[in-house]
Amino acid sequence: MTLLVDGRPGAYPVLINRFYNVASDRVAAHAMTFVGRSLYNDDSEFGAECLARLQAFADKRIEHAKHNRDADHPEIAAMGWWFASSRFPKKWALDLLTTVITIAGRVEHEHLVMEELATVAKDFPAEAIAAIRLLAESPHRSWAFIGSQAEVAKILHAGLGSVQSDATRDLIHLLGALGYLEYRELLAQ
Repeated sequence: MTLLVDGRPGAYPVLINRFYNVASDRVAAHAMTFVGRSLYNDDSEFGAECLARLQAFADKRIEHAKHNRDADHPEIAAMGWWFASSRFPKKWALDLLTTVITIAGRVEHEHLVMEELATVAKDFPAEAIAAIRLLAESPHRSWAFIGSQAEVAKILHAGLGSVQSDATRDLIHLLGALGYLEYRELLAQ
């Protein structure tokens, strides 16, 4: 995976394809997590070429997952690190997040994802509300609505103050029906 980030000409496509031909779902998820953690934790600058290469790689893995509907998709769920890294263009990252949740039904490291969503919700309220709704409607029980209450409230607040106010109100009611009653206070504001 470091070859993918480093971009050594000619080496990484062959080795990565070989890796994914033999890797179990668990190992593939670990590899995706490794790259995401590197993006999130490394203070060094990742160049535009590297980020474009990583975006193309992520898009390729997403396309592969779309054609493999029987799998649990832990590799795709691990892309939560990628979104949380705040390294990619916001619109692409938000599209990635909603696609990840749609395919995997969850996202790993929800608390970090919620922190980033709260940061971008003011500028992208529709996308942030859509991501929260996907998590709420997922068959996987999300801990984000309990563990990241402040961030979720900030996202919902941004949604209420936008053209997405009706969709946000519906989402708050859905969250209440799921037992997350603390968000109803936002409706009174």
